[in-house]
Amino acid sequence: MGLLSKVRGKVSVGASDVGGVSTHVRRARINGAASGETAAVDLSTGQAMVVPAGAIIDDCFIVVSAAAGDTIEVGGNAASGAGDDPDGLLDAVSIAATGTVRGSLAAATPTRGAMLRANGYSAASPVYSPQAHVCDVACPITYTNSTTGGAALKADLVVVYRTA
Repeated sequence: MGLLSKVRGKVSVGASDVGGVSTHVRRARINGAASGETAAVDLSTGQAMVVPAGAIIDDCFIVVSAAAGDTIEVGGNAASGAGDDPDGLLDAVSIAATGTVRGSLAAATPTRGAMLRANGYSAASPVYSPQAHVCDVACPITYTNSTTGGAALKADLVVVYRTA
């Protein structure tokens, strides 16, 4: 089963996995993102996309079907506190072309957000390492378009996380 078919809802990992861990793939539609922070709406529930407390976020990416010459940020609602970050999952990724957009770990200005990368960048080692993010509180997922140029944007925001 391909990832996009898993996007439609919860996917349970087989009983052979230790502790009965479940992987969740949640999707939110982004149509004509205006500038400013916007709450992501989970397509499977019609409610705000909230990653529960104790969950481990493994990945976040955007599938762009109609591009806008812009960048977008994805993260946890800053108002929810406890270290959440409005660009903590994706930080200024380009939405100027169609296709799957993932954050980069390379260079001095990575686009994979701080919640999903390990610290340790240096001139001698110019690549960050990926890391999962443990949600210490329930984390409402938000996205922020960098300018008002995103009116033409049509995309799906995908967040992958695990729960016990």
